[in-house]
Amino acid sequence: MGIPASTRNAIIAMVGNRRDGNVVATVVEAMYDLGAQDIIFTSTAAAPVDGTSGTKAGIAGHGSLCWDRTNKLWWVNTNTKASPTWSIMGLQNTS
Repeated sequence: MGIPASTRNAIIAMVGNRRDGNVVATVVEAMYDLGAQDIIFTSTAAAPVDGTSGTKAGIAGHGSLCWDRTNKLWWVNTNTKASPTWSIMGLQNTS
């Protein structure tokens, strides 16, 4: 998939430095591809809430990530976009 070449070139031109521009454009392209799959990155002040009226329900597709700013933990949506189930990602050091 990927972003259009004109968008990639515009990003490179805005950054100015060709090497840094390519890095930024590559990151944007990856984010663009994830967005097409409804994978988002978000953050909350506490642990995200599961269910159809929970955190980013209807927005965050399977595999989306949520950063819990208070507890300093990453969560991943292991269910559907319509009804996210937020699961802690692996072992995390919160110290």
